[in-house]
Amino acid sequence: MKRLILFLFISLISACDFSAGPNGSWLVGDPEKGVFVLIDDNNNTKDRIYKGVIYSASDESVIFDGEFDYSKHTQIDYKNSNIYLKWDGDRLYLKDNSFLKAIK
Repeated sequence: MKRLILFLFISLISACDFSAGPNGSWLVGDPEKGVFVLIDDNNNTKDRIYKGVIYSASDESVIFDGEFDYSKHTQIDYKNSNIYLKWDGDRLYLKDNSFLKAIK
């Protein structure tokens, strides 16, 4: 019986997805110091501006909600959660050494 309870507990923990955040956002960084990110296009494909929300990973509060200016003059696959590296409070760094700068 104890083994069954232990097995069920481990199965439950492993089934939890800690990378999913509020409103379909995804985790960038680790759960303690990282953030949840949700980026979208601003419906103008001719500019480098994207809109998005940055949430705290610890309590899911909104850290930033607004527009971002992309550092390159190309399009990004903004829906691909694997391209994001880290948030420094002002810039959301991407793995290709580019970034999205928060417009305040």
